[in-house]
Amino acid sequence: MFEWRRGVHLCNETNWDYLKGQVGYDLHHQFKGKLWSNRAEKGFRAALRNIEYPVLMNELSEMRPDGYKEWTKQQWICFDCLRQFITDILPFWWLGVKRKANLPIMKDCRYGYDCSDQINPGHADLYNHLCTPVQVARGLLRRVVPA
Repeated sequence: MFEWRRGVHLCNETNWDYLKGQVGYDLHHQFKGKLWSNRAEKGFRAALRNIEYPVLMNELSEMRPDGYKEWTKQQWICFDCLRQFITDILPFWWLGVKRKANLPIMKDCRYGYDCSDQINPGHADLYNHLCTPVQVARGLLRRVVPA
């Protein structure tokens, strides 16, 4: 039986404009944890539909948190690692966009992006889920990043 194998796809700032259609049909599916189900973040989908990938990737690369400090946008990165980078940083990018626009930011939910109750509009409207779960932030629960 034939097995199709994708070749190595490498990305850096020189080819970020080719990411449209490669990262995901709709970038909101790259949202971390259970944020994709949060109806209170509906402006997120519209913002992502209207942004150019090179602009988004430049903004994300400026935010490099721990674990990504060594990486620069000039270095080549495999497609799967780039997807993980986007998933890890996208919620915090969106939180920054909301702050710049002076949109209200609610009190953080202790379960953050992993909260199962954010599908409930009442809960989603009362709390910010664009944050790291308390147990992960305190180091009580390790977030496993795929290799």
